[in-house]
Amino acid sequence: MKLGASNPSPEISNRNILKIFDIDTSTVGSGRVFPDHIEKMDCIGYHGTASCYSVQIESDGFSISKPLPMADLDLVIDLARKTGVNWESVAGFKQLESISFSPISELALSYSSPKSLGGQGGGYVYDTVTQILGAEVARLSSGETQSLMGIKGKIDVIRSSQPVIYAVDLNGLTKAQFQSATAAIHVYESIPVNRIIAKLCVSNPVDYELIDAKKHRESLRDLFRSNASNLLKSCCLGNSPI
Repeated sequence: MKLGASNPSPEISNRNILKIFDIDTSTVGSGRVFPDHIEKMDCIGYHGTASCYSVQIESDGFSISKPLPMADLDLVIDLARKTGVNWESVAGFKQLESISFSPISELALSYSSPKSLGGQGGGYVYDTVTQILGAEVARLSSGETQSLMGIKGKIDVIRSSQPVIYAVDLNGLTKAQFQSATAAIHVYESIPVNRIIAKLCVSNPVDYELIDAKKHRESLRDLFRSNASNLLKSCCLGNSPI
């Protein structure tokens, strides 16, 4: 995302062809991993995800649904309570109803590493399931154990998928807010497919150690706290930070 004064976005309705690129790994560490003509566009947010979701996203757009069924989350919470494992992170994930976007494409890339695919919430679920299965006091039936292994398997499939990054027009969304804690723009509504500008396929190995995610997050927080008009504020007009 270009972080300066805002210009009007092109007409969203005219965007019918998704531009697809392969990552140029020589750009990793620069902050920008999309081609320049995408990076220079106004009010673009970047979202990293797994390619196993691409068919759905490119057909229907982004929804606020979870990567796992609610029944799976409820089961993990119930069995965590049963075995004395902390369940609050999974419960918090269950209540979350937003899609997060980074104004910095490389920051979105940092969330596309294999262990991060499925989002932070998916990581919470995976770790909690692992703890339940390893708990010494576990009193699980064979059916419960099988169900938990199935949930881990679903997350493993997500994590084994090729990472992709989507560039999405956030201009004019009425339910979007920048959250300082995550240094991300959280969108609390479905996003139609015609807002998706481009897709970056992470088709080559990436050295994620080159990405200074902490520096990127701090720069976004500083920008949002500044008095200057900038795209981080203007792409979410009418909304206040949480």
